[in-house]
Amino acid sequence: MSMTAEQKGCYDKLVSQIQQEITSFCQIPFTIPKEEVIRIINNAKMWFYKHYEYSVQEKYYALRAATFQSDMFKKSGEVTMPESVWAVNSVYQINKWAGEDGGFGKKSFTGLDPDFALDKFIYNNVYGSGIGSEQLMYYVINAYFIDLARMNLQGMISYNYNYLNRKFRFMGELPKNDVIFLIYEKLNDCDLFSDEIFIRYVAAQVKKQLGRILGTFNFNLPGNIQINYSEIKDQGTEELTAIEEEIKNDEGVDYFFTD
Repeated sequence: MSMTAEQKGCYDKLVSQIQQEITSFCQIPFTIPKEEVIRIINNAKMWFYKHYEYSVQEKYYALRAATFQSDMFKKSGEVTMPESVWAVNSVYQINKWAGEDGGFGKKSFTGLDPDFALDKFIYNNVYGSGIGSEQLMYYVINAYFIDLARMNLQGMISYNYNYLNRKFRFMGELPKNDVIFLIYEKLNDCDLFSDEIFIRYVAAQVKKQLGRILGTFNFNLPGNIQINYSEIKDQGTEELTAIEEEIKNDEGVDYFFTD
Protein backbone atom coordinates (compact mmCIF):
# COMPACT_ATOMS: atom_id res chain seq x y z
CA MET A 1 0.00 0.00 0.00
CA SER A 2 1.53 3.30 -1.12
CA MET A 3 1.31 6.11 1.42
CA THR A 4 1.81 9.83 1.36
CA ALA A 5 4.33 11.35 3.74
CA GLU A 6 1.43 12.56 5.91
CA GLN A 7 -0.15 9.10 6.07
CA LYS A 8 3.19 7.47 6.90
CA GLY A 9 3.69 9.94 9.72
CA CYS A 10 0.23 9.16 11.12
CA TYR A 11 0.88 5.40 10.93
CA ASP A 12 4.26 5.81 12.67
CA LYS A 13 2.68 7.91 15.41
CA LEU A 14 -0.10 5.38 16.03
CA VAL A 15 2.32 2.42 16.01
CA SER A 16 4.46 4.23 18.58
CA GLN A 17 1.40 4.88 20.77
CA ILE A 18 0.36 1.22 20.58
CA GLN A 19 3.87 -0.05 21.34
CA GLN A 20 4.07 2.22 24.38
CA GLU A 21 0.65 1.03 25.54
CA ILE A 22 1.58 -2.64 25.19
CA THR A 23 5.01 -2.36 26.83
CA SER A 24 3.91 0.14 29.50
CA PHE A 25 6.48 2.60 28.15
CA CYS A 26 9.21 -0.07 27.75
CA GLN A 27 8.81 -1.52 31.24
CA ILE A 28 7.85 -4.89 29.73
CA PRO A 29 10.63 -6.37 27.54
CA PHE A 30 8.59 -7.62 24.61
CA THR A 31 6.44 -6.31 21.79
CA ILE A 32 5.35 -7.29 18.29
CA PRO A 33 6.89 -6.14 14.98
CA LYS A 34 5.83 -2.83 13.45
CA GLU A 35 4.64 -4.58 10.27
CA GLU A 36 2.24 -6.72 12.31
CA VAL A 37 0.86 -3.66 14.10
CA ILE A 38 0.25 -1.99 10.72
CA ARG A 39 -1.57 -5.12 9.50
CA ILE A 40 -3.80 -5.00 12.60
CA ILE A 41 -4.43 -1.27 12.05
CA ASN A 42 -5.56 -1.90 8.46
CA ASN A 43 -7.89 -4.69 9.56
CA ALA A 44 -9.28 -2.43 12.28
CA LYS A 45 -9.99 0.27 9.70
CA MET A 46 -12.18 -2.10 7.71
CA TRP A 47 -14.09 -3.12 10.86
CA PHE A 48 -14.64 0.51 11.83
CA TYR A 49 -15.95 1.47 8.38
CA LYS A 50 -18.63 -1.20 8.80
CA HIS A 51 -19.58 -0.59 12.42
CA TYR A 52 -18.54 2.91 13.54
CA GLU A 53 -20.51 5.82 12.14
CA TYR A 54 -17.79 8.41 12.78
CA SER A 55 -15.30 6.54 10.59
CA VAL A 56 -17.16 7.72 7.48
CA GLN A 57 -18.87 10.94 6.46
CA GLU A 58 -21.74 11.79 4.15
CA LYS A 59 -20.97 13.57 0.90
CA TYR A 60 -22.64 14.29 -2.44
CA TYR A 61 -21.12 13.26 -5.76
CA ALA A 62 -22.45 14.41 -9.15
CA LEU A 63 -22.36 12.41 -12.37
CA ARG A 64 -23.05 14.08 -15.71
CA ALA A 65 -25.50 12.48 -18.12
CA ALA A 66 -22.79 12.55 -20.79
CA THR A 67 -21.01 9.79 -18.84
CA PHE A 68 -23.64 7.29 -20.00
CA GLN A 69 -22.73 8.02 -23.62
CA SER A 70 -19.01 7.42 -23.18
CA ASP A 71 -17.38 4.38 -24.81
CA MET A 72 -16.03 3.19 -21.47
CA PHE A 73 -19.49 3.14 -19.88
CA LYS A 74 -21.11 1.48 -22.90
CA LYS A 75 -18.49 -1.26 -22.77
CA SER A 76 -18.81 -2.14 -19.08
CA GLY A 77 -22.06 -0.54 -17.94
CA GLU A 78 -20.23 0.39 -14.74
CA VAL A 79 -18.83 3.48 -13.08
CA THR A 80 -15.67 3.16 -10.99
CA MET A 81 -16.04 5.23 -7.85
CA PRO A 82 -13.08 6.92 -6.11
CA GLU A 83 -11.14 4.78 -3.63
CA SER A 84 -12.41 6.89 -0.75
CA VAL A 85 -16.07 5.89 -1.34
CA TRP A 86 -17.09 3.21 1.14
CA ALA A 87 -20.83 2.97 0.40
CA VAL A 88 -23.52 4.53 -1.77
CA ASN A 89 -26.62 5.42 0.22
CA SER A 90 -28.91 6.68 -2.54
CA VAL A 91 -28.92 8.03 -6.09
CA TYR A 92 -31.24 10.70 -7.49
CA GLN A 93 -31.81 11.99 -11.00
CA ILE A 94 -31.91 15.75 -11.46
CA ASN A 95 -35.11 16.68 -13.28
CA LYS A 96 -34.44 19.32 -15.92
CA TRP A 97 -37.82 20.93 -15.46
CA ALA A 98 -37.05 21.79 -11.83
CA GLY A 99 -35.89 25.21 -10.77
CA GLU A 100 -32.75 25.99 -8.84
CA ASP A 101 -34.20 24.30 -5.79
CA GLY A 102 -36.01 21.39 -7.47
CA GLY A 103 -39.18 23.36 -8.11
CA PHE A 104 -39.89 24.19 -4.48
CA GLY A 105 -38.57 26.58 -1.90
CA LYS A 106 -37.29 30.11 -2.17
CA LYS A 107 -38.66 30.73 -5.68
CA SER A 108 -42.18 30.20 -4.39
CA PHE A 109 -41.66 33.22 -2.15
CA THR A 110 -41.27 35.39 -5.28
CA GLY A 111 -38.14 37.07 -4.02
CA LEU A 112 -39.18 37.55 -0.41
CA ASP A 113 -36.95 36.49 2.41
CA PRO A 114 -38.36 33.07 3.51
CA ASP A 115 -38.13 33.86 7.23
CA PHE A 116 -39.86 37.19 6.84
CA ALA A 117 -42.58 35.68 4.63
CA LEU A 118 -43.22 32.90 7.15
CA ASP A 119 -43.43 35.33 10.07
CA LYS A 120 -45.85 37.52 8.15
CA PHE A 121 -47.97 34.49 7.21
CA ILE A 122 -48.20 33.24 10.80
CA TYR A 123 -48.86 36.59 12.47
CA ASN A 124 -51.23 38.14 9.93
CA ASN A 125 -54.29 37.33 12.04
CA VAL A 126 -52.82 37.47 15.55
CA TYR A 127 -54.84 40.55 16.42
CA GLY A 128 -58.01 39.04 14.97
CA SER A 129 -58.09 35.60 16.61
CA GLY A 130 -55.41 36.09 19.21
CA ILE A 131 -53.10 33.30 17.99
CA GLY A 132 -51.26 32.31 14.84
CA SER A 133 -51.21 28.57 15.47
CA GLU A 134 -53.62 27.78 12.65
CA GLN A 135 -51.38 29.30 10.01
CA LEU A 136 -48.36 27.55 11.51
CA MET A 137 -50.20 24.23 11.33
CA TYR A 138 -51.06 24.85 7.66
CA TYR A 139 -47.45 25.74 6.94
CA VAL A 140 -46.10 22.56 8.57
CA ILE A 141 -48.64 20.37 6.73
CA ASN A 142 -47.77 21.94 3.39
CA ALA A 143 -44.03 21.69 4.04
CA TYR A 144 -44.45 18.00 4.84
CA PHE A 145 -46.48 17.53 1.64
CA ILE A 146 -43.77 19.26 -0.42
CA ASP A 147 -41.11 16.95 1.05
CA LEU A 148 -43.18 13.88 0.14
CA ALA A 149 -43.84 15.27 -3.34
CA ARG A 150 -40.14 15.88 -3.92
CA MET A 151 -39.38 12.35 -2.77
CA ASN A 152 -41.74 10.90 -5.37
CA LEU A 153 -40.89 13.29 -8.19
CA GLN A 154 -37.16 12.73 -7.68
CA GLY A 155 -37.38 9.05 -6.85
CA MET A 156 -34.44 6.82 -6.03
CA ILE A 157 -32.72 4.87 -8.78
CA SER A 158 -32.10 1.13 -8.51
CA TYR A 159 -28.38 0.39 -8.34
CA ASN A 160 -25.68 -1.92 -7.04
CA TYR A 161 -22.34 -0.92 -5.51
CA ASN A 162 -19.54 -3.21 -4.37
CA TYR A 163 -16.92 -1.54 -2.18
CA LEU A 164 -14.36 -4.28 -2.86
CA ASN A 165 -13.88 -3.31 -6.51
CA ARG A 166 -15.58 0.14 -6.24
CA LYS A 167 -17.86 -0.68 -9.20
CA PHE A 168 -21.23 1.07 -9.40
CA ARG A 169 -23.91 -0.26 -11.76
CA PHE A 170 -27.42 0.97 -12.55
CA MET A 171 -29.81 -1.97 -12.25
CA GLY A 172 -32.73 -0.55 -14.22
CA GLU A 173 -33.23 2.08 -16.89
CA LEU A 174 -30.36 4.48 -17.25
CA PRO A 175 -30.98 8.06 -16.08
CA LYS A 176 -31.55 10.56 -18.86
CA ASN A 177 -30.20 13.50 -16.87
CA ASP A 178 -27.42 14.23 -14.42
CA VAL A 179 -27.50 12.22 -11.19
CA ILE A 180 -26.52 12.95 -7.60
CA PHE A 181 -24.99 10.27 -5.34
CA LEU A 182 -25.33 10.42 -1.58
CA ILE A 183 -22.24 8.48 -0.52
CA TYR A 184 -20.31 7.56 2.61
CA GLU A 185 -16.68 8.54 2.27
CA LYS A 186 -13.95 6.95 4.38
CA LEU A 187 -12.45 9.30 6.93
CA ASN A 188 -8.90 10.45 6.44
CA ASP A 189 -6.48 8.03 8.17
CA CYS A 190 -4.94 10.72 10.35
CA ASP A 191 -8.37 11.80 11.62
CA LEU A 192 -9.45 8.22 12.33
CA PHE A 193 -6.17 7.42 14.12
CA SER A 194 -6.74 10.34 16.50
CA ASP A 195 -9.99 8.79 17.81
CA GLU A 196 -9.35 7.35 21.25
CA ILE A 197 -11.79 4.48 20.71
CA PHE A 198 -9.90 3.44 17.57
CA ILE A 199 -6.61 3.55 19.47
CA ARG A 200 -8.08 1.40 22.25
CA TYR A 201 -9.47 -1.07 19.70
CA VAL A 202 -6.12 -1.50 17.95
CA ALA A 203 -4.31 -1.85 21.29
CA ALA A 204 -6.74 -4.59 22.35
CA GLN A 205 -6.21 -6.44 19.07
CA VAL A 206 -2.44 -6.19 19.51
CA LYS A 207 -2.73 -7.62 23.03
CA LYS A 208 -4.65 -10.59 21.67
CA GLN A 209 -2.06 -11.17 18.98
CA LEU A 210 0.80 -10.75 21.43
CA GLY A 211 -0.76 -13.29 23.81
CA ARG A 212 -1.21 -15.68 20.88
CA ILE A 213 2.44 -15.32 19.82
CA LEU A 214 3.83 -15.69 23.33
CA GLY A 215 1.60 -18.68 24.00
CA THR A 216 3.16 -20.52 21.06
CA PHE A 217 6.57 -20.73 22.75
CA ASN A 218 7.61 -21.83 26.23
CA PHE A 219 10.44 -19.67 27.54
CA ASN A 220 11.36 -17.65 30.61
CA LEU A 221 12.72 -14.14 30.91
CA PRO A 222 16.03 -13.47 32.71
CA GLY A 223 15.61 -14.25 36.42
CA ASN A 224 13.45 -17.24 35.54
CA ILE A 225 10.41 -14.95 35.22
CA GLN A 226 7.54 -16.56 33.33
CA ILE A 227 5.19 -14.63 31.04
CA ASN A 228 1.49 -14.96 31.72
CA TYR A 229 0.50 -14.86 28.06
CA SER A 230 -3.06 -16.06 28.70
CA GLU A 231 -3.75 -13.03 30.90
CA ILE A 232 -2.54 -10.68 28.14
CA LYS A 233 -4.76 -12.42 25.60
CA ASP A 234 -7.78 -12.43 27.94
CA GLN A 235 -7.29 -8.76 28.70
CA GLY A 236 -7.30 -7.91 24.99
CA THR A 237 -10.44 -10.02 24.42
CA GLU A 238 -12.28 -8.35 27.30
CA GLU A 239 -11.34 -4.88 26.07
CA LEU A 240 -12.50 -5.71 22.54
CA THR A 241 -15.86 -6.94 23.83
CA ALA A 242 -16.31 -3.76 25.88
CA ILE A 243 -15.39 -1.50 22.92
CA GLU A 244 -17.72 -3.32 20.51
CA GLU A 245 -20.54 -3.06 23.05
CA GLU A 246 -19.80 0.63 23.54
CA ILE A 247 -20.03 1.28 19.79
CA LYS A 248 -23.19 -0.82 19.49
CA ASN A 249 -24.94 1.04 22.32
CA ASP A 250 -23.98 4.40 20.85
CA GLU A 251 -26.09 3.76 17.74
CA GLY A 252 -29.83 3.12 17.73
CA VAL A 253 -29.87 1.56 14.24
CA ASP A 254 -27.40 0.78 11.49
CA TYR A 255 -26.02 4.10 10.31
CA PHE A 256 -26.16 3.21 6.62
CA PHE A 257 -27.88 0.77 4.33
CA THR A 258 -26.58 -0.49 1.00
CA ASP A 259 -28.18 -2.57 -1.73
